[in-house]
Amino acid sequence: MNTFSQIRFVSESVKKTDNGFITSGEIKMHGVNQPAKISFTYDNNTFTGRLQINRLDIKLEII
Repeated sequence: MNTFSQIRFVSESVKKTDNGFITSGEIKMHGVNQPAKISFTYDNNTFTGRLQINRLDIKLEII
């Protein structure tokens, strides 16, 4: 069983931008909570976005 088997994002707000939308909230990954903003688009009933995380911010080491 993996100790950190889930990544969780809880959105606190969503705002429209010129290029789509941006959601702000908190992400929990590897036992660490941190604020995050995710830009995304919505087209044909599909949400598309990308979030880049620095592994050192969540104390993730490569073994």
